Amino acid sequence: MPDQTQATLILAFDSGAASRGEAPGGWFWDIYTPGIVTHYGEEGSGVHAILLGALNGHLYQYIGPDDAGTPFPMEFTTPSRDQDDPRSNKLYGDIMLDADTDGENSICTPFLNNNSISLPPVTVNNIERDITTIPLGAVWQTARNISLNIVTSITGGRPVFYIWEPRWTFESAPIAALSWEISPSSFGMENFKHIGLVKITHVSTVDINLIFTVDGVVQPSITIPNSGGIYQQTIVRVPVMKGKIFKLRLESSDGITNLRLDPRDTFFEVKDWADDGAYQQLRVFGDFSLVEG
Repeated sequence: MPDQTQATLILAFDSGAASRGEAPGGWFWDIYTPGIVTHYGEEGSGVHAILLGALNGHLYQYIGPDDAGTPFPMEFTTPSRDQDDPRSNKLYGDIMLDADTDGENSICTPFLNNNSISLPPVTVNNIERDITTIPLGAVWQTARNISLNIVTSITGGRPVFYIWEPRWTFESAPIAALSWEISPSSFGMENFKHIGLVKITHVSTVDINLIFTVDGVVQPSITIPNSGGIYQQTIVRVPVMKGKIFKLRLESSDGITNLRLDPRDTFFEVKDWADDGAYQQLRVFGDFSLVEG
């Protein structure tokens, strides 16, 4: 909390805000340079000046474009946008900022994942309302949410910020989780069946366990090597397993580190036992009709 001698609690309240669909305001710290110890409203008809007594022994008036010769600092961080999907990762490209900085330098820093990751800042300076594209570094960024921090000051200019909007698209492996599992399923095939090649597309930093349960019997775990944190498809041939009902599970090998799975590009080859035809390539973790009917 700011030093009580250098900051005053101010109530900014707009009684007409509610009629405009806006928040009426509230209390905030007003920080001065030098520190202020006394506020006094001048008396008299038509007199509305506010006088301020400072720690340095000087008397100031509450008016002007600067704070006794020092620019007024201003900083704010927008709420983190998650595109109405708080858990899934998105692929963010850039941020559109609609602002009039009125000739003042405004340092704009994008943040990801609840402000835990900062990206390279960009300085925005214009003299009229304009749209500026703020990149997110050299590449697009995978994250659950995104925000924008802006640091500027007020001297002669008065910056006004109108709109900010991130640009994003679908992330191929959107969910970070400890495991994926399906209910026991016949895959819509009546007879005994077996599994051919398995293609697991994932982003992982620890190895993955692939576990089959065949007709109620849990099979030995199969290890899928981790991808080192990059997007990768791993192809494995699993041991021969004959059964009618299969349950599948993918899990993080240490039980504490999340991994990401691309269910659209994860396939299991399945066909009837002794069938010399082609395998069916099933998106077991992406096609819910396989387990829901």
